[in-house]
Amino acid sequence: MKLPLYISKRYLFAPKSNNAINIITGVSIVGIAVGTAAMILVLSIFNGLTGFIESLFDAIDSDLRIEATLGKTIPDSDSVFQLLQKYPKIAVVSKTIELKVGLEYYDRQAQAVIKGVDAQFTRTNPIDSVAYLYEGTYDLRPINGVYRAVLGSQVAETLNASTADESFPIKVFVPTDGPIKLGNPMPSFKTDVILPVGYFSIQKEYDEQYVLTDLTFARGLMGSADKLTAYEIGLKNKSDAERVKADLKKILGEKYKILTIKDKHETLYKVMRNEKRVSALILVLLVILVTVNIVGSLSMIVLEKTRDIAVLKSYGATTQTIRSIFLSEGLWVGGIGVIAGMIFGLGIAYLQVHWGFIKLGGGDSFRITAYPIQVHFWDCAFVGITVLGLSMLASLYPSFKAANITIVEGLRQ
Repeated sequence: MKLPLYISKRYLFAPKSNNAINIITGVSIVGIAVGTAAMILVLSIFNGLTGFIESLFDAIDSDLRIEATLGKTIPDSDSVFQLLQKYPKIAVVSKTIELKVGLEYYDRQAQAVIKGVDAQFTRTNPIDSVAYLYEGTYDLRPINGVYRAVLGSQVAETLNASTADESFPIKVFVPTDGPIKLGNPMPSFKTDVILPVGYFSIQKEYDEQYVLTDLTFARGLMGSADKLTAYEIGLKNKSDAERVKADLKKILGEKYKILTIKDKHETLYKVMRNEKRVSALILVLLVILVTVNIVGSLSMIVLEKTRDIAVLKSYGATTQTIRSIFLSEGLWVGGIGVIAGMIFGLGIAYLQVHWGFIKLGGGDSFRITAYPIQVHFWDCAFVGITVLGLSMLASLYPSFKAANITIVEGLRQ
């Protein structure tokens, strides 16, 4: 062990003539440990919330969505479809059509978005899983010539639609291109019927507007067999989204707009990212206040060890050696606090992941009842480096003060 590190450890753990030094040093270690644990937990909670929100988006939003730059539809092109299927990082490609429609069930009406999907859609979006499909089945195939549909929970509630009544389908109204006649508006609408067979629940944004049905039915409403709203893409690795987006932009050109999930929900992601940064900054400021105690405790140790410093200098210790001793002592304090804080923070995170003892307020209204936690390595690295760096900065003043003590001055103490 190098001399400065050895001496700094002795100074830290050896009995002091003034018990206040031990108390201040202990407060510094405990404060750093608490600040470190708090930073890890807060950052991990934001990671967990972001991951939870992404899991909700995954139910109906694909990894990539290709739509028209101008207008609402794109051609159903075999060449584009085959190009996407052959791209090595793409796992599956789904064709979709979205139309705003009016719905009527008995005496109830609602506005919604019909989303026509093909058989590949559930490979990119697990909307058919029990996590999201809370009643009925996901089967969009026609029965007795009537196509079936899965409704968002809020749409189903508005219509009071029943999956048990197969004798009464939902009427669907889509405006035609011509003008709507006020006296007799019905000829201005294309009409059809769908049979509700299931309800899904993801989040309010989707539950109150989407109705999933077969692509063929949606094409009939659109009145075109060679148009789509979008190609929806599932990737083999979700982390490749930005890279694949850039590649496809070069290949497909400007007439196609390519969106990742983060592009579609840009505002929400910005809010979450900024809240995480602000929370981390506030906790860093709290740790800065705690590290001020290091300045006090080390300054008191310098006063107590003035004679020892002079003796070390008389034996040939350089100014740099003396400075390193007290810098190392600051790192001992910070390092012990960081290690204890990480053990404590990661321990709570582990308990939360497995037992969820910290409950989420109003959790009964959500799919989760406890705060979600995701610990990321780089967050832990950021916390450790930041706290150790602050501890070192707090040690600078006492270390320079100790290094400036002269042999004569020290021996007079």
